[in-house]
Amino acid sequence: MLRLALTLLASSMLSATPAAAHKLKLFATAEGLTISGYAYFVPGGRAQDVPVTISADGKIAGQTQTDDEGRFQFAAQTRADQVIDVDAGDGHIAQFIVLADELPLSLTAGQGAVAPVTAPAKPQQVLDTDDTLRSLVEQSVARQIAPLRIQLDAYQERTTLHDVLGGLGYIFGLFGFYFWMSARSRRGAGK
Repeated sequence: MLRLALTLLASSMLSATPAAAHKLKLFATAEGLTISGYAYFVPGGRAQDVPVTISADGKIAGQTQTDDEGRFQFAAQTRADQVIDVDAGDGHIAQFIVLADELPLSLTAGQGAVAPVTAPAKPQQVLDTDDTLRSLVEQSVARQIAPLRIQLDAYQERTTLHDVLGGLGYIFGLFGFYFWMSARSRRGAGK
């Protein structure tokens, strides 16, 4: 029985081939009014010429397509969460949300136009300067953080030695439990 189990385990491990399945991922970031990003497959390869749908406030705000490098870009029309969907077919769907807080204050919520400009009073000018400064700082921080977000996303998809050793530990643990139960039942049958 033990030889049969070990033979089956060894033959299944030797005949196993890597899975051909892959996961579609999507990444986007806002810099001012421009939202840019890319779609890619894990473990590798960019999603080329794939339709991209953008929704804001529950309505479709626009559509575009990825280029040869899987990249896309569009201008936000409202200061609302931008829900970006990519469908590469065959069940490969990904979604990413760029939050309204990442968009400039110059966009008004729920409207497709830039906020009207009026002649501000003296205290309002200070507020406008603060808003402009805040917007510039947010854009600069977003530009600096974008590469870190990309690296973190790629790291989360990587299989590590820790994952492999954990999987092997589960397999050996299950076999150990099986053999312990077998030995226990044989010992109980012999009494």
